[in-house]
Amino acid sequence: PKMLTDNDHCSNALFRWFQSFQTNIPLDEENLQCLTSNPNLQDIWQKLIRHCHPTEFVKKVKETIRINDLKQRHPDRWEQHKNAQIQQGQIEQRIQLRLREISALKSDQSTNIFNELNRVDTMMNDEHEMISSLDKQLQIYRQISLDFNQLSQLKQQFNSFFSTDNRQELILDLLNTKTSLTEKSQQEVNFNDLCSAMINQIQQRINQLNKIENNDEERNFTIIQSYEDALTKTNLDFTKQ
Repeated sequence: PKMLTDNDHCSNALFRWFQSFQTNIPLDEENLQCLTSNPNLQDIWQKLIRHCHPTEFVKKVKETIRINDLKQRHPDRWEQHKNAQIQQGQIEQRIQLRLREISALKSDQSTNIFNELNRVDTMMNDEHEMISSLDKQLQIYRQISLDFNQLSQLKQQFNSFFSTDNRQELILDLLNTKTSLTEKSQQEVNFNDLCSAMINQIQQRINQLNKIENNDEERNFTIIQSYEDALTKTNLDFTKQ
């Protein structure tokens, strides 16, 4: 382009030469300066813009030309601008690095908090299971205490029953029937006499028991039944637990 003259023929020839590439033509700074600063080449420059390069490329070229012009007219300010851009880039790098550090720190803190929450949740579950176990044990102990109290009351009732109206002597005498009959069986008597003696002795004991008042008999039965029920319930409670 330096050798171009004002001849339109040369301008058209140069344009045809550019067109022969049929693609975006890379232009160096020297050629750009020549094409854009020489009024005689504005025609080819406009044709290049319209037919050889896209709009974005043209904008970039114009921006490059404007920057070069500013660099030549204001070298000190351009140097300051360049240093400011470098500093801005460094600051942005430090900011990005700090943001990554903060993000990593928050991630670690979140992980630690999550782990701590899981640990506390596990401890709470363990405590809940322990409390449930202690509550079950407490219920068992309370039931045992109630059963023992009931047994103690039954024992007192039995002692009262055996100590009144000489019933203790009567019951013990009845319980000794087996011993008395065994002693008789060891003597030399015939079988019929032994059976008669056993029947008579049993009948005597039955008659003696019939003399006890009906309400005392009913009370005796109730006490014995309550005692058996308490023992049965205690065994069942221990079996269930």
